[in-house]
Amino acid sequence: MKNLISAVVALCLPILIWAQETKEVTEKNKYTRSTAVYDVLKSDKQIRHGSYKETDAKGQTLEEGNYKMGKKDGLWTKYSWDGKHLMTKGSYSNDEQVGEWEFYTWDGKLEQRYDFTQKKLLFAKQYEEHKGSDTLYTVYNGTDSSEMKIDLPPVLIGANYTKNQFLNKTLRYPQDAIDHEWQGTVWIAFTVHPDGTTSDYWVEHLVRGSLNAEALRVVKLMNPKWVPGMVNGKPVKMRYALPITFRLEVQ
Repeated sequence: MKNLISAVVALCLPILIWAQETKEVTEKNKYTRSTAVYDVLKSDKQIRHGSYKETDAKGQTLEEGNYKMGKKDGLWTKYSWDGKHLMTKGSYSNDEQVGEWEFYTWDGKLEQRYDFTQKKLLFAKQYEEHKGSDTLYTVYNGTDSSEMKIDLPPVLIGANYTKNQFLNKTLRYPQDAIDHEWQGTVWIAFTVHPDGTTSDYWVEHLVRGSLNAEALRVVKLMNPKWVPGMVNGKPVKMRYALPITFRLEVQ
């Protein structure tokens, strides 16, 4: 009986260690007018531990999930700025994306499904759009290159959602471009390798000096993982390009 009691106490210890007291915090953002409600440890209020939910001024959910000792854990969902459409849905473990994730367009249509555990693309709207395409791409073979049709184009993991989230945080509209009301779309070309890494960035379509430089800067910083382009069922080294649009808001 004594051994049984000891075993039960030992099993309970991990639970007692993690069952730390938490406190609910409400945080309002005066710029976006959103409200975040989440739990933190009473012993260290800098560490989030428990549920998280962010809502807009109308009370519509923008993002919700769970933290475990300051790191994202379990299912997380994020919605469009107006709370009307699902943008992403998937799970974290120790702040790392795991299992199947879904990424949606701003109008709520599924754009990509990717398995981060298996490192496998399950669905890409971009593939559907490519069917029957006659577009020629630059494909490299050693030091040689040629223009050819491809089976499938390179795909950014996380689709446009990943790209837009990064640009929203990183892109800065140059002051001289604001002063002169310069706008336009800069195309940044680069090489996508068979392992999904990227290199050799350059401006393929020019707009204005400072806009070109800023677009090049942020795409270089992006350094995302890609699913490589395919030719005859095999991943290839090829050239690809991303559009970076600068648009001034009308006052």
